[in-house]
Amino acid sequence: ISALSTGPAQRARQLAVAMERLRWMQRDPPKTRIDVNTAATVLDYWRDGQHVDRRKVVAGEPDKPTPQLQSPLYRLVAKPTWTVPKGIGDKEVADKDPQWIADNGFALKDNLWVQASGPKNSLGFVKFDMQDREAIYLHDTPAKALFGIPQRHRSHGCVRVDDAVAFATDIAQQQGVLDKFQEAMLQDEETFIKLPKPIPVRLLYQTVFWDGSNVQFRQDVYGWDDNVAKALGLEPGAPQKIEQPESSDEIAP
Repeated sequence: ISALSTGPAQRARQLAVAMERLRWMQRDPPKTRIDVNTAATVLDYWRDGQHVDRRKVVAGEPDKPTPQLQSPLYRLVAKPTWTVPKGIGDKEVADKDPQWIADNGFALKDNLWVQASGPKNSLGFVKFDMQDREAIYLHDTPAKALFGIPQRHRSHGCVRVDDAVAFATDIAQQQGVLDKFQEAMLQDEETFIKLPKPIPVRLLYQTVFWDGSNVQFRQDVYGWDDNVAKALGLEPGAPQKIEQPESSDEIAP
């Protein structure tokens, strides 16, 4: 109802903001790259200038936004462990029942909770390590059901990738390290596989984008469009109210 009630002024404002964001970006992006649109929760993989893959992702919650950044993917991590950030550990692990903590593979190490490798690990079976100061990365997840819902802003900031093992396998094959990756996936412990050629990853935020055949609009879940719109001197566009015609045939409860 909210989308249908949005008038042309608001859509024009969204378009202007999206075009401004495009103006900031590199005109000739890397031919091989991974683009993640966190507003649309979609990942696109480009190889040698060709679009070869599109996957659903889960991005940060509205109050835990995935940042906009560009960083190289430089290694795959098979059967990763998870060192829980202290804030998350204190709020979401420390107060759990000891049996739950043990069943889910958590243990305290140097005052931080660490989750062991395995099917219950929050990072799933593979992690895509990036070189960035924000400690943001792509990873698998045991919560596969989240990829089946339309509103996929459910993470603490990192990006969960649908069928991440298959995606990592494709990357490993293209980089000539498939044997190493497959061997690592057969092990029970965390193993690092360095990529010979790091792949640029761009975490973007586009509430309006071209999907190849249509212009797509998405909700401004992080409220970042307002900042850009204000900088451009654009007034907020109020949703257009749709008047419902009166009818004498209304069925009362």
